[in-house]
Amino acid sequence: MRKKRHLSKFNLIEIVLAIGVVALGMTAVLALLPPALNANIDSQGDANAAEIASNVITYIDKIAQESAKDTSEFKKVEGDTRTAAEIAAADETAWKTTLENHFETTAPAEDSVKVSGESFGNKMAAPFSQFNIESGTPTKPGWMTYVKTEADGTETAVANVYVWMKNITAGAADHEKINGIGSVTVVRSCYRFYIKVCWPADAPADAENRQERTYVHEVLRPVKN
Repeated sequence: MRKKRHLSKFNLIEIVLAIGVVALGMTAVLALLPPALNANIDSQGDANAAEIASNVITYIDKIAQESAKDTSEFKKVEGDTRTAAEIAAADETAWKTTLENHFETTAPAEDSVKVSGESFGNKMAAPFSQFNIESGTPTKPGWMTYVKTEADGTETAVANVYVWMKNITAGAADHEKINGIGSVTVVRSCYRFYIKVCWPADAPADAENRQERTYVHEVLRPVKN
């Protein structure tokens, strides 16, 4: 007489326990997704902000160099009877005045952050045309919006940008002195630029998802090589 073989089977309790274990594992995995997505978004935001700041710094250096062309070091003045001190003072005034005509000298109010909208139609000159200006002018921009153009031509507002500067050589004792042409020590002013990048571009100042970074860049009046 053959013996009957009894196959091992899961009972209902074991099945429920197995489902519970799988559910716990899935819950743990799903719980990691939001932080991972947020970290990716934050990383992309930081990368965009760094790229924007780099572009703005390029623009600042360009304007600083162009502004120095108004000084006697960069343009020859025939029959100049001024003393070396008078020339140095005039050069300082010329550079500082031209530079201050291009940038704001005060920080923005905390509640003045602009948001994207139809007003973004005023663009800076190339190669900085990715900056739409919301306040000010192309030669002296206030709040700007950095825009990325997609392959299909669609423009996406990435972040709002504000740039201002502070003269950190206002007092004679604070001036940085470097050797100028020949043996003359020329006093050169220095400006500290602040580049405030805020994103998302459509987020108001008090939005919970709003982030910002402020970058600092210092510029000394250029020397003619």
